[in-house]
Amino acid sequence: MNILFVSLEESGKKISCKILDKLSLQNISHTYYTFGLDDNFSSNIIDINNIKIKPLMGFFEVIKNIRYIYKLRSHLISQVQRFNIEYIFFIDSFDFSKFFYNKFNKIKCSQIVGPSVFIWKKKKAKYINDNFDKLFSIFLADKQYYDPHIYSYIGHPLSSNIVNRNLKIQSIKNIGIFLGSRDQEFFNNFKVISNFINISSDNFNYIFFTLSKYKKFIEDHYSQNSKIKVIINDKNYYVNISKIDFALACSGTVHLELSLSKIPHLIFYKTNFLNALFFKVFIKIKFISLLNIFSGREIVKEFFHNDFNPKSINSYLKSVNNEKELNSLSNDLDDNIKINNINFFDLKPIFDHLKKFS
Repeated sequence: MNILFVSLEESGKKISCKILDKLSLQNISHTYYTFGLDDNFSSNIIDINNIKIKPLMGFFEVIKNIRYIYKLRSHLISQVQRFNIEYIFFIDSFDFSKFFYNKFNKIKCSQIVGPSVFIWKKKKAKYINDNFDKLFSIFLADKQYYDPHIYSYIGHPLSSNIVNRNLKIQSIKNIGIFLGSRDQEFFNNFKVISNFINISSDNFNYIFFTLSKYKKFIEDHYSQNSKIKVIINDKNYYVNISKIDFALACSGTVHLELSLSKIPHLIFYKTNFLNALFFKVFIKIKFISLLNIFSGREIVKEFFHNDFNPKSINSYLKSVNNEKELNSLSNDLDDNIKINNINFFDLKPIFDHLKKFS
């Protein structure tokens, strides 16, 4: 059977790579293709996408790029037909999965990483129940919204990568900075963090964890500052994370990476006025970070939109920069990771499903 894995976001691509790496060790005879991965991922697997993938953030950015989204869907349909694809696994990006399936529903599809129905739009779970073959979920909080024969829990893939920081933190010396992977969020966040570094009176070392496309920009900006270091997100990423004392991080996957590593951190999310208004009006939740949402309280300090500013960051860091506070934050992260079973990952449900039609 010809099977396609579609991944459009960085987080989805990482999961796709992990699945395909493990699949090579399984005795499951299918032909595998990808859509959205680097062509150099494997000499044995063909990536059938020929369009540059745009990471989109927020409702209004999607509207602005609607022609691109239609073009991407048409291209995917064309390639599915060309390569005689018989089954599709969509990884993350459920809105695109639904957008595709509404137009082309001639073959079976499964979703790996579901929409965040425990936050809003629970009707998305009904759509998956009615139309998709399986949902392979990374969060137990999803389970109540899906039919038992549809839902399978695989846990979070990050848990298999993490290098824990087990030493007690006496004070903050090294701060990791994570500005996001999309251009819009990176440059918006960089302005605020840069201003914070300028006003901070503390003698911190700052380590920017970033993609290669932003490395030169950061290095050029801080060419005269010996306290700044730039690290590319490579195979040593998790080892490097384990060496920091605190992190300033854009909302996203990095929140769980830091939580699993037991690194105290704050989360920020800055967007334009219209997206911020949309968020407040339609997504009526108190928190934006998953551990805070799951626990119903602020385990990780959050700064949303206008609250994310240099003075707020500086003030918060001064309030927690002592051994008692830092280790309390670290222990709280560890406890809630275990409570929510996020320190678990097993691809067996996906492999068992593949074996059914091998």
